[in-house]
Amino acid sequence: MWRRRIALVAAVTTMAAVGGVPGVARAAGPGAYITGDLTGDGVADRVALVDVGPDECGVVLESGRLGGGFDPPTAYFYTDPPGAGTPDDCPDVGTVLDLAGDGSVDLLVGWSRGRPAGSDVDLLVLENFSPADGFVALPRPEYIGSANFNGDLNRDIYEWSNADRMFATYLNDPVGHLTAGPMRFCGSGLAVKLADVNRNGASDAVITYEQGCDDASSGVVVLLSSGTVVHLERSATGTTRWTASVGDDNGDGSPDVTTRNIATGAVAHHIGDGRGAFGKAPIANDDTASTTGTKKVDIQVLANDIAPSSATVTIATPPSHGTVQVTSRRTVVYTPDPGHGSTDKFTYRLTIDGRTDTAAVSIRF
Repeated sequence: MWRRRIALVAAVTTMAAVGGVPGVARAAGPGAYITGDLTGDGVADRVALVDVGPDECGVVLESGRLGGGFDPPTAYFYTDPPGAGTPDDCPDVGTVLDLAGDGSVDLLVGWSRGRPAGSDVDLLVLENFSPADGFVALPRPEYIGSANFNGDLNRDIYEWSNADRMFATYLNDPVGHLTAGPMRFCGSGLAVKLADVNRNGASDAVITYEQGCDDASSGVVVLLSSGTVVHLERSATGTTRWTASVGDDNGDGSPDVTTRNIATGAVAHHIGDGRGAFGKAPIANDDTASTTGTKKVDIQVLANDIAPSSATVTIATPPSHGTVQVTSRRTVVYTPDPGHGSTDKFTYRLTIDGRTDTAAVSIRF
């Protein structure tokens, strides 16, 4: 055992010389860095979880420096859970969390291969780099992260696991317990992005999946913090795969979701209404406008439409008693003829992602 400790210390020294722990792929995944302010100085630190030997695990801390970079690594050791002692039985995935919101930051770590036989918890709390508590959660998490899922002041836990075919959240209550939250989605081939799509202060999840647990479908869903599932894309047979990205595609301040068909490259923009509902662009809705005499009127035809900022506006059918011009701002300027009647009408076409929709604009004098 002491030989293994000496070997680890030597490895830590080597890590400092070459610039960090090797083999880092992504934050919070198996064998990857865990980042967060563990030293309380307001600067992000990074941690690697290591397997020291048959009955001991290690945490390698690199404290962050103001202005960038990290201090030389320091290794901490703790005993394996009772009944462990097999190779690769140490935690290999985790995140940083302030349990109970009391200002003390802990490490929450788990086992992507499943907890050792002697452990009765799936998440192990390391306080000052030593086991202090634990919770039951997903048995084989491949990702553990933290975000606010209920709008309070405490960050909560989320996990997903393709081995367990599940995405799940666990809420951090005021006394430092983690309880299962309402957000759960069952499927395989999961990929997750977080965003507050209904602007209620709690994170929601945009999830792509390759096979649902209840059927053979594949698709893209938005899982709201309430647990409600909103389907954006779905293939009943599971033969279509999508990727998804989150952004503000129409500039209204609410998150939207863009999906891409992996096989065809076809893109679709799903525009959020800021309340948890989405519309697949383009959707053009009818408008009305009024003017007097021969006075021009600038009509914001997109104000009630569902379309990203990259959508184009063209005139489908011109008016009978005037002229129209599409501006660079994608509004339409209507100019009446001198001998117009009491009403007029034209239609415009909204185009994006190879799809179109049309709407009518009624003019009253």
